Amino acid sequence: EQLKIADDPQVATQRDALQLLEESLWGKVDTIYYPSELETAHVARWMDGREGVRAKNFTIPVYAFDRFPRVDAEGLPRRKGLLFVAGFAHDPNVDAAVWFVEQVLPLIRAHAPDIEVNLVGSNPKPAVQALASDTINVTGYVTDEELEMYYAHSRVVVAPLRFGAGMKGKVVEAMRFGVPLVTSPAGAQGLAAASAFIAVADDAQAFADHVLRLLEDDAHWLAMSGQAQAYARQTFSEQALWNIVTHDIDPAPYADVDARRERVRANTPNAN
Repeated sequence: EQLKIADDPQVATQRDALQLLEESLWGKVDTIYYPSELETAHVARWMDGREGVRAKNFTIPVYAFDRFPRVDAEGLPRRKGLLFVAGFAHDPNVDAAVWFVEQVLPLIRAHAPDIEVNLVGSNPKPAVQALASDTINVTGYVTDEELEMYYAHSRVVVAPLRFGAGMKGKVVEAMRFGVPLVTSPAGAQGLAAASAFIAVADDAQAFADHVLRLLEDDAHWLAMSGQAQAYARQTFSEQALWNIVTHDIDPAPYADVDARRERVRANTPNAN
């Protein structure tokens, strides 16, 4: 996607080099883990028909949350504004923030003129800092506790990425916290099973329309929130990770992830 927006020979060279490296490793290992079904399917296609390649191929969650904050209708009145969480030293996130503020936000404000936006994340480049205003808050680095508060008080999460490969942590995190999300095809990569409760748009007007519906329709908001958090709990919990790893590795002497956690705590001085 990045090369479609701006042709960059250096990016193309890096992509080709990484592809060769990955493919060489696939032929040398017994088990392959990737964080999204999209990547796992790509590996399966590559292995198909290649003699001598017998690796097992699993999709493994890169996030294993131990807690999923409660979300309910009673909390809706305190939720205001839009949230975009990202590391703003990363070019895809810079491009996303600028595109959203310049192209999408005016369409939203035509119907919700007082809407506020929080751009939350470390190392904002000058292009992101320049977006700050009375109604656009560029925070810089925040602690985990502060980040959780932003999720708890935001009405809609946006992830307006126009390019960038792989599963996006910001998308998974929004589902964990039960805040409905609007993203792009690039932002939804690797999450095909979540398409029923993640709004995906590839142009500014459609993106704005999805955001406005979540701002205005409480019943729709609650439905999307509940389905997204249920999916995150099923797919990105400690137990989900345990189930995948122990499918291929003998978990003895632990019966389940809770037993493993208790054994570690018992043998770790000062463990919480």
